[in-house]
Amino acid sequence: MALNNRVNSLLYHAASITIMKINYHEFIKQNEAQKKETLGSFYHDVLSRNRDEQVQLFINFLENISKVTDDQQYENICRLSMEVFLSLKDVNLRDLMAVRLEAQFELPDDERMVDSMNLLRAIESMPEKDILLDMIKSIER
Repeated sequence: MALNNRVNSLLYHAASITIMKINYHEFIKQNEAQKKETLGSFYHDVLSRNRDEQVQLFINFLENISKVTDDQQYENICRLSMEVFLSLKDVNLRDLMAVRLEAQFELPDDERMVDSMNLLRAIESMPEKDILLDMIKSIER
C-alpha cells in the first residue's frame, strides 16, 4: 500500500513539475566548463523543489544521460556532476546525495547498474573520493 502511494505521488509530481530543459544530445557535446554550468543550473533547479520532485528530476536526468552516452561519457558526466555537487554552498550535501541515490534506486535494474558502476568509477578517480564514499556509506546505513 505504501509503495502504491509513493508511485502515485511520483506520478503526480512528474506530471506537475516543469523540468529544466536540457538538450541531452547537445549537453554531451559541450566542453567541461559548459557542462559544469549546465549541471550547476540542474542542481539549483533540484534544490528549489520538494523531495519527491527532486527524486523525479534526478530520475529524468539519469535516464536521459544513459540514453545518449557511452560508459566513458557517462563516467565523465558523473565526475563533473560530483565536482559541481561538492562546490555547492549552503547545501546539506548528505541530503542531496541521498536524493540522488534514491533516484538511482528507482531506475530499472540495467540503468541502475550502469549508473552505479559509472558513479563509483567517477568517485574513485577524484581526490575527494574518501569524503564522497563516506557520505554514501553513511546514507546506506
